[in-house]
Order: sequence, then C-alpha cells, then structure tokens
Amino acid sequence: MSSCCINWLLLLSLLAYSVSSTSGALFAKTHVLIYNDIGAGTQLAVHCKSKDDDLGLYVLVYRQSYEFSFHRDFFLKTLFFCNMQWNGTVYRFDIYDQKRDDYHCGDRCEWNVHTDGACMLNPQTSNTSGALFAKTHVLIYNDIGTGTQLAVHCKSKDDDLGLHVLAYRQSYDFSFHRDFFLKTLFFCNMQWNGTVYRFDIYNQKRDDSRCGDRCEWNVHGDGACMLNPQTSKFDICYGWNT
Repeated sequence: MSSCCINWLLLLSLLAYSVSSTSGALFAKTHVLIYNDIGAGTQLAVHCKSKDDDLGLYVLVYRQSYEFSFHRDFFLKTLFFCNMQWNGTVYRFDIYDQKRDDYHCGDRCEWNVHTDGACMLNPQTSNTSGALFAKTHVLIYNDIGTGTQLAVHCKSKDDDLGLHVLAYRQSYDFSFHRDFFLKTLFFCNMQWNGTVYRFDIYNQKRDDSRCGDRCEWNVHGDGACMLNPQTSKFDICYGWNT
C-alpha cells in the first residue's frame, strides 16, 4: 500500500474517532473533577499522577473539589491515578482510564469520593431539567488565577451558608430544594485581593431551565460563567451585580 493511502487511512480513522467521541472533538481538553463527599469535618488529600505528569498535592475540605485537565491520547492510552488519604489511610484509584471513561463521560468526568470508593456522574442519567422535588446542586469554582484565594459567603432569604475559602482550582458545593413558584434565590459575596463582589449564584427564574438540578459556575475576574449543558462549556457569562 502506498504512503499516500496510509496517510488517508490514518486521517479517516482520526475523523471517525473524533465524531464518535462523546465530546465530539479529539483535541478538546478533558476535565476531571474530584469532589470530597467523605463526610462533614473530614479532609481529603488528593495527589494525582500520570506516567508523565505529577499534579501535586491538594487538600479538600468536605464538599470542596479539585479539577485538572489534559488532552487525551489518540490510541486510548491516557491514564491518571490518584492517591487519596483521609484519617491516616491512603487509597489509590484510577481517576481517569481512557479505555474505561472515554465514552462514559467524554470531555468532563466528575467523581464523588466517599469512604467505599468513587462514583462518576453519569451524563445519561443526570437531569438537565430536573424534577421539582429533586435537590438542586450549585458548584462554585475558583478560576481567578494562580495563587489567589477566593472567599465565598452565600445566603438566601432564609439561610446563611457560612464562609468558605477556596484555593485556586478548588470549589464549593451546596444544595437545596427549589420553590414551586420559582422564587428561590441565593446570592454570594465573593472576595479576593481586598475587594468584595456580589453575584446571584442561583436565580430560579433565570437558571431553572438552563442548568436544572446541577448548576456549575467558574468565577473569574469579570464575573461568573455557567457550565452550559448544551455545549459542555462555561459560556453562559454574567458580570457582577451592580
């Protein structure tokens, strides 16, 4: 077979893989999120590696998360494993095995870590519209910049969720039941570098049809961007409250 034909076969294989992939693009970055669901008061130490990369140690308080991203391998060989430690015991888990996960979660793989192991968010069963009485989860992710801590203090008319301080690339999650009359509203004061900003992190009339029972936000210098379930990108953006 000529070199020209071989090149065409390789190109066709590449295109076929790209189209069949859950994410729809071979060269799109894959994001992995690890969420501490072990229990109140328990810190989770996470140290993830691949054959080529050491991602360092991250310590997550309960209900915080850590996220990293990478480009997948064309031959389905990407593998990241993590050592996870709490209460003096170390556990190991393959947090991303491309042969296992490529068609399960595509370019965004989210894991809840608990005492018995880890559970992946299933894109096929996660509800983007949600049942009325299902809990809604809101995740706030610090994307401001390396070395910058984000202090988050969220409230509703009835609830004060307390102060949470997030290192860069960490997140905070809270949940609630929505109001039948679409009146649920949570706002957050967010502070870094001595300045406080306010943002409506969940406005039911705005968000109910957009993110359903799971609303994820990237917080950056100019405001916050919501993860769009239709595009799997943080492309629904708003500025700070005035």
